[in-house]
Amino acid sequence: ISADISHDETIVATPSIDSTVRLWDIRTGQEIADPLQHDGGVWYSIFSPDQTKIATLTDQNDIWVWSAKNGKILNFPTRQKEELVAISFNQRGDKLYSATIAGTFLEWDLNTPAAKPIILTHDATINTYDISNNGKWVISGGKDKKISIWEVENLRKYKTLSTKYDVSNVNVNISDKLLTVFEALGPQWTPTKWSVYSLPDLELKSSGELPLNTNTSQVAPNGKLIAYGNKDNSLTVYDTENDKIAYITNEHNGWVDGIQFSPDSSIFVTLCKDSQVRAFDA
Repeated sequence: ISADISHDETIVATPSIDSTVRLWDIRTGQEIADPLQHDGGVWYSIFSPDQTKIATLTDQNDIWVWSAKNGKILNFPTRQKEELVAISFNQRGDKLYSATIAGTFLEWDLNTPAAKPIILTHDATINTYDISNNGKWVISGGKDKKISIWEVENLRKYKTLSTKYDVSNVNVNISDKLLTVFEALGPQWTPTKWSVYSLPDLELKSSGELPLNTNTSQVAPNGKLIAYGNKDNSLTVYDTENDKIAYITNEHNGWVDGIQFSPDSSIFVTLCKDSQVRAFDA
C-alpha cells in the first residue's frame, strides 16, 4: 500500500483495504474531508503536481481521479484487463500514466476519455516504473532482473542494465539526474539491495545491502536518504551520500508497511500494522 504527501506538505492521503482513501492534516493528525469511497480495496494514491487532483488505484484494477479540493469524483472509474503496476501524473497534471505487468504503458488525457498505448517490453513481468520529471524518460524494472531506460519522444529503448535480484522499485530523483533502484529476493519479495545510478546512462554511484529483516523501503525525492522498516518494528534512515545510518527509530508498535517522503524530502510518513500513520522529520 502506497500513501502520498501533497506537494505543499500539508496533506497525506492514505489508501486502505476498507475501500477508502482518507485525507489527513499532517500537522494536526485530523481528517480534513469525508473518506473517498471506492468499490474495492485501495492500494495506491498520488497527488497531481498542482494538487488539484488525486488519482487512486484499487485491487479491481480501477483507476479513479478525484478533486483534491472537495473529494468529488472527476472520472468514471477506468477498469483495466491487465494487472496494473502503478500510476503517475505528468508535471502539468492534465495527463495520467499507468503501466501493466504485461508491459503496456498507457497515457491518459484527463480532458478526454482516450488513452494512447505505449508498449514497453521485458523478458518477464514488469514490477515497477517511474517517469522523469521532465517527461523525457520512462524507467522500468522487472522480474527479468533488468532496468530499462526508454525515450518517450520516439519510444526507443535507450539503455538496459542487468541486476543481481528482481527489480522491485525504481525512483527518479527530483533533479532527473539520479535513479535509485531497489532489488528484492524470494517469494516473500524481501527488499535486499539498493543502488543509485546516474540518469540516463546508468553509471553506478553507490549501493548497499539491506538487512535480512527488512520489510519495506523507500528513497527520498532528492536521492540522499533511504528509509526502511524492519521486522523488529524499527525503522532506519540511511544517508546514501555519506554511506552511514542517519538514525534509527523504535516508535512503531508493528511492522512498517509503507513509507512516503514529502516532495522536498524534509519529512516522511509511515503506515504501520498498528493502524497508525506517523510523520517524521527526515
